[in-house]
Amino acid sequence: MSAPPPADDFEVLPENWTIVRTFIRCATQWNYAGMAGVRVGLNYPGVDAVLRLALPEAERAEVFAGLQVMEYAAVAELALHSERNAKPRR
Repeated sequence: MSAPPPADDFEVLPENWTIVRTFIRCATQWNYAGMAGVRVGLNYPGVDAVLRLALPEAERAEVFAGLQVMEYAAVAELALHSERNAKPRR
């Protein structure tokens, strides 16, 4: 018997809420590479535009640092997901 699928809900600590909301706003700012269109990182000029439009200047540096942590984790998780779903080559 396989494990149940993961729940879509997750908890966010209050101090991280702005970072998570901003990360979601940056969903269209990914850079892709290769024929498979692998996400390799965020497009920082696009992220800068999101930060400038969404946040007061005093918050931007801290939120950007948090976005980089989330970006690193997302790229690593997406790579694992891609490896698991890759078809074996012949």
